[in-house]
Amino acid sequence: MKIAVRCPCFNHALNLSLSKSSNVQSVRNAVGVMKEIISFFKASSKRNYVLKQTLGDQLSGLCEKRWVERHDAVLQFKASIEKNLQALNLISEWNERESSSKARSHILAISSNCSFIITLFCPNELPTALQNDFPQSTHFKPRLLQMWSLGLRHPVYSFTFQQETMDLFNLQICVPAILIHSNEDGIHSAVEILIAKYGNLFETVRDVLKSTFIAELHLWKMRWKHSKELEIPSDGLNALKQSDKMMYPIIHEILKILCTLPVSVASAERSFSGLRSLKSWLRANMGEERLSGLALMHVHKDIVINEDNIIERFTKSGVRMEFVM
Repeated sequence: MKIAVRCPCFNHALNLSLSKSSNVQSVRNAVGVMKEIISFFKASSKRNYVLKQTLGDQLSGLCEKRWVERHDAVLQFKASIEKNLQALNLISEWNERESSSKARSHILAISSNCSFIITLFCPNELPTALQNDFPQSTHFKPRLLQMWSLGLRHPVYSFTFQQETMDLFNLQICVPAILIHSNEDGIHSAVEILIAKYGNLFETVRDVLKSTFIAELHLWKMRWKHSKELEIPSDGLNALKQSDKMMYPIIHEILKILCTLPVSVASAERSFSGLRSLKSWLRANMGEERLSGLALMHVHKDIVINEDNIIERFTKSGVRMEFVM
C-alpha cells in the first residue's frame, strides 16, 4: 500500500529551483561574477587581508545546498559592493601581474556591466517569509502553533507546498500542544483528511472510524487541558510516549505515522558536504574503514569520545609503529 508522501527539504528544493532551473541569462552571469570575485579573495590570504581591512569582514561563499545561506551571501555582496570595489582597486595597483590583472577584470565586470548591477539590485524584493516563517525542526513550538491556528492559509505556504504535502500538517492534530488550541471545525476537518488518507490502515468502517477518532481526540484533549503536568508534549515523539495504545489506538497509530515521516533531507546533504573536508588531497590514500569512522564522528558531533578507550583499543589491536628520531 503506497501511502507515503515525498516531503523534500524545503530549503533544499527551493535552492535547486533557483540555482538549476533559472533560464535568465543575466541572473546566471551575475551569480558567476559573484562566485569568481569571492573565490578571487579567498584564494589568497594577502588579497583576503586587503578585503578585511577595507570591508571589516570576509565575503561568504554562495552555498550550493542551503538556500538561506546562499541568499545571505548575495545580500552581503550587494551591501558591500562599494567596499569590494575599493579592495579590488587596491589590488589592481600591485606589481604582481596575476592578481592585478584579475582585479582589473573584476572591476570592469562590476562597474561597466549594467546588467550585473540591475540583476543584483532588482530582485531584492524576494519574499523573506520563505526563509523566516518555515518551521526548522520537528518540535512543534509556538511558531508552528501559530501556523496551525491560522490554518496555513497564508499565500506563501499555499504557493510553497503541494496539496498532498499540506494535508500532512493535519497529523499534528494529535499533538497535545496543538490539539488543546484547536476548535471543533479544525478537529473535524483534520479527521476527514486523515481518514481519507490513512483509513485503509484500520480494519474499521469509515463512519465508525471517524466517530471513534473524534471521540478519542476529545478524550485526549480533555486529558491534557486539565492536566497538572508542567510540560504538555509539543512534538510527536513525546506525545507517542504518553499515548496509551489500548485507550487511544487510533491516535497512537497516527502519532507513529507522524514520527516516521521524513521531515528533511538536510542531514544527508550535509554529510555529503562533509566528505570534502574529510577526504582531502592530503588524505587521498585513506581506507574505507577510517573514512567511515571519521564520517560518523563528523555527523554525530554530540557524542562524547573517551580517549582512554581509544588508546586501549589501539594497544590491543597489535599494531606496532616505529618512530624515527
